[in-house]
Amino acid sequence: MPLPITLFTLSLLACDRAGVLSPSDGSEQSAPWIPVTVQLPESYAGGEAALWLDGRSVTDSLGLIRDRVSFRGGGADYIATLDLIDLEPGEHELRMLFDAPWKSTIRETVTFTYAPHPCEVTARVSDGAGNPLSARVLVVAPDGASLNLAGPDAEAADPSSRDAALRSFTVLNGEGRVTLPEGQWRLLATRSLRDHIDEATVDCGAGAQTIDFTLPPAIETPGWLTADLHVHSGYSADAFVPDRVRYRAVAASGLDVMVLTDHNKVGRPQKPLDEVLAGFKGAKGLPGTELRLGLTDPNDSDDEDSAGHLNAFPLASTDEAPLPPTWRDRVASQIEDLRDRQREAPYEGEEDVLIQLNHPRGIQFFPTEDVVTGAHALFNRYNFDPSLPLDDPANAWAMQATAAGTTNLDFDVIEVMNRFSWGVYLSVRRDWFNLLSQGWWMTGAGNSDSHAYEVEQVGFPVNLVACPPPGHEALDTQCFMDAIRRGRVTVSSGPVVDIAVLGPSGWVGPGERLTSESGEVEVEVRVRAAPWVPVAEVRLITDGELAALELVDGAIERNPDGVLDARWRWTVPAERWVLAEAGWSLYAEEPDNKIEALGDYGLIAEGHLPAGFTNPVRLD
Repeated sequence: MPLPITLFTLSLLACDRAGVLSPSDGSEQSAPWIPVTVQLPESYAGGEAALWLDGRSVTDSLGLIRDRVSFRGGGADYIATLDLIDLEPGEHELRMLFDAPWKSTIRETVTFTYAPHPCEVTARVSDGAGNPLSARVLVVAPDGASLNLAGPDAEAADPSSRDAALRSFTVLNGEGRVTLPEGQWRLLATRSLRDHIDEATVDCGAGAQTIDFTLPPAIETPGWLTADLHVHSGYSADAFVPDRVRYRAVAASGLDVMVLTDHNKVGRPQKPLDEVLAGFKGAKGLPGTELRLGLTDPNDSDDEDSAGHLNAFPLASTDEAPLPPTWRDRVASQIEDLRDRQREAPYEGEEDVLIQLNHPRGIQFFPTEDVVTGAHALFNRYNFDPSLPLDDPANAWAMQATAAGTTNLDFDVIEVMNRFSWGVYLSVRRDWFNLLSQGWWMTGAGNSDSHAYEVEQVGFPVNLVACPPPGHEALDTQCFMDAIRRGRVTVSSGPVVDIAVLGPSGWVGPGERLTSESGEVEVEVRVRAAPWVPVAEVRLITDGELAALELVDGAIERNPDGVLDARWRWTVPAERWVLAEAGWSLYAEEPDNKIEALGDYGLIAEGHLPAGFTNPVRLD
């Protein structure tokens, strides 16, 4: 819940004072890291901060002072990370200094007690070939309940409550540490949906233990990289995760590419990624933005109306080409503005930009809550009817065009999967199928829309893009953009699905086109899944209709190591397009208890259901 705005809080902000939310004065801390969160006057946004712990500098180089959203009282937030794992138990003093041009220096001091749990555990993670990995380790009690590793100020530091409970810790570049209470704990190490998981049971008394985990790949995807096209950092005013924790989570996800999409801002993600990875192989960062559509006047701070959100990437961040304003009912103009901006200020020579329509049917903010259908949902705002043609009067807004011919639907990508929301996926899936069947080609994507460390896990879902992984080399941005634009993408929150269609010149895959002279085509579908990912069924979709369905788990035998690798072949009429899906059944109820229904998958991918789909092969 949002923090109450009191007269005391407002008076602090009006008098160049600070309100320290975390760590609170006199608090007792036991977590391996805690956020440092301080409310400041608005004029300090973009300023500088310095921290000393017991007289020793502990300034977080990835800390930031950013604007706070108006409904949380306005002003600015300082957000940083304070690592405690090496701290001696006992009382400690944290001194903070905040500076901004033409403003007085703000000084604050808090004391807190560090009382770590008695059992220190060092987790070491490798890929089975001797290479250290970054990973995420969940801490679970024998009864299945998760241990909350967050400190006592988690609710105050994150008024969105996304990270009020932390049930995992990060292993960075091969090693991570945590302290645990006495008792028996199950540690579950995980990386990406393409990898095996590993586990260990720890009987905690006093003293230290070291656990080795091995996470070899379960699914090999040479020539395909993994990408999350919608990730937020602390520069988004509705995100409260410290940036150091954000980029540690990116490293632990096993992503090849993350696209930074803060609200109406363009950041530079590669530098913090490089700092966190410290020379180890890891994700590449592309700068982008998430822009709000629908403000009557961008200078009217009281107008919170939003018709929707779009992402644009990759973008150069320059003072000479600021982000364009967003005007009501001018979606097409906004698209043109972004394309013009890219030509005037290209990112590393790339004069084109990918534009993605985000969550057009609303947002599910928590797994336990309903979808908010009015949350930045373009299709809901204009009552888009997927059962009607685009030229039907009911859908007239979609085809409204500028003088240059750009319409309100001229996006390159549509976010079919957003976070863990099964309901949003089913709704946008129907919209996407309708558009494809009318010849309106947009690449289907799936993204975490992550604003936090825990609830919206970065890399879930993920896009597999037909472009070589960058490794230690620079990302081939042109290859990456071309593959996404063409639809050479498959999306997954669990199973990895491949499709190939036989044409006169051989097999073709997602985003490619073939001509059938016989009126029928032969289709091969391959579904792979790590041992911990359940797969109920595989489906073949032609022109939006179910053409074939086969049961998987319980009907198909997995490999001895638990990996699913199965193929099916069908001959179907040559409609306009064909794609494949696999995972949770479309005809099953969403389970109330996903851990009980899905086992380790339900623990690892909180709120998700396992699903995967390809982009279509076009048929003539």
